[in-house]
Amino acid sequence: MSSAPSLPMAAALLVPHRPPMLLVSELVACDGDDGEAVARLDASCPFATADGLLQEVALVELMAQTCAAAQGYRALSLNQPPRVGYLVGVSKTELHGQLRVGETCHIHTRVLGVFGTFAVTEATVARDGQVIAKGTVKTWERDSDTQ
Repeated sequence: MSSAPSLPMAAALLVPHRPPMLLVSELVACDGDDGEAVARLDASCPFATADGLLQEVALVELMAQTCAAAQGYRALSLNQPPRVGYLVGVSKTELHGQLRVGETCHIHTRVLGVFGTFAVTEATVARDGQVIAKGTVKTWERDSDTQ
């Protein structure tokens, strides 16, 4: 039986992304199928606009990176290295607001189903407790023996 690493944990320890594309700051919770991360994006974010807003596509990337961080944490909890994964689709996406540079948001994910190396995950992005984006994220993880 393995013991789970303590949280919060820097996202950089769980995902292959590196600045400036590393958007999620840390994974703060991961229990079963649920994961939660925090992001604090600054002006160096590639999705930042001249007027201090973040492009809406950043919200989808936050969802995907939280999926990756939670899955990486699950792997570490089993004494396995995180596997490389890819965002392969999004659906049912609803955008109800935007983030400004410097704002903190919380991203929650819940795995709905796993099919081999594919996963379907429901995700939300919230600012000050208000959901500003939600959707279903589809990911694929590379097997350790897949090139």
